[in-house]
Amino acid sequence: MLVRALIAGLSGALAAAGAHAAQAPVRYTCPADQDLTVQRTASTARVSFNGRSYALQRKHSSIGDKYLSANAALIIDGPSAVFVADGTLGMGACLEAVPVALRAPTPKSPR
Repeated sequence: MLVRALIAGLSGALAAAGAHAAQAPVRYTCPADQDLTVQRTASTARVSFNGRSYALQRKHSSIGDKYLSANAALIIDGPSAVFVADGTLGMGACLEAVPVALRAPTPKSPR
């Protein structure tokens, strides 16, 4: 009985920790060769853009995943992200950058 209680307690603690664990940072490429890096948890996003860092809180949204702070907003929808900070609107849509090692190999033509 004690073992079951311990296992149940540990399972709950691990599930709670997993819900708040940060995902690996994701890099996005944006127009004009601007890079955007986003690291998310279940309730927050940390954004690096143009040498600045922004901490945003997740908000309910019917379109993608939405994060806000007093001076920045981020919406992620699949591989696309739109980030607005400090009134800058001209960044455009950014696309998730896929590392070369993760891309599917190009089929070789028969010789």
